[in-house]
Amino acid sequence: MSLRADITSAYDEIAPPAPQLQAQIRMSVSAEARAASQSRRTRGPWMASLRGTMALVGALLVVRLILHWSFFNIRPAPPGQPSELAQLESRPLHLPDMKAGDACPADAPRVSIYGSGPAYGGAPLASYYSHKTSWGDYWDIELVVDAGVKGLVLVRARDLRTNQPVIFVGAYAGGPGIGSDTVDGKVVRQHLELVLDTSHPQLDEAGLQLMWSFTAGLANGYSACTGWQIDGQGFTETYAASGE
Repeated sequence: MSLRADITSAYDEIAPPAPQLQAQIRMSVSAEARAASQSRRTRGPWMASLRGTMALVGALLVVRLILHWSFFNIRPAPPGQPSELAQLESRPLHLPDMKAGDACPADAPRVSIYGSGPAYGGAPLASYYSHKTSWGDYWDIELVVDAGVKGLVLVRARDLRTNQPVIFVGAYAGGPGIGSDTVDGKVVRQHLELVLDTSHPQLDEAGLQLMWSFTAGLANGYSACTGWQIDGQGFTETYAASGE
């Protein structure tokens, strides 16, 4: 393959990130070709050929250098917008502050489901199927959102008396990981968030509501008075629940 062909091939590799180089490279090579032609008349064919060859080698090295520069992402990327999840995570928690002896400000549940909409969630209750480990207790709970809700739904919660976080395990657990445990013989990763995608519900109830079943846990020493916050596009739902 000729040096000119090598230059063309190298340019084609970097054309997407630096298309303006094509004209510059061609102008440089043409200028060197004209200079080589002039040299033939003044310094002889051998020197002109050498000069032309060296010019092409130099151009090829420059193109290869730019190719490697592009490959290693030296050029800083333009700043992007925060992701949808990051936007939801940036919302502060609006949960009540309590002391150890305070009465739980639990909202009245509707058939063990709390919230006024468009999201409705459960809470750790003795009536839910539970899993006990040396770390603490886990419960299988349900969360429902109206079918009109779009995008991601973020769930965060904590024990209002002890201030310890409600953790999540299983398919929908997300956010920061804080540890691991063995539940029903299976090692699970503990996370501080529950992240649901309304475009992929676990159950679509006749196009009216979307539902998910998830597993939440509290470490030993919990008080069973929990505060929950559910965030989605255009809404924030909070409620307090008691498993006492």
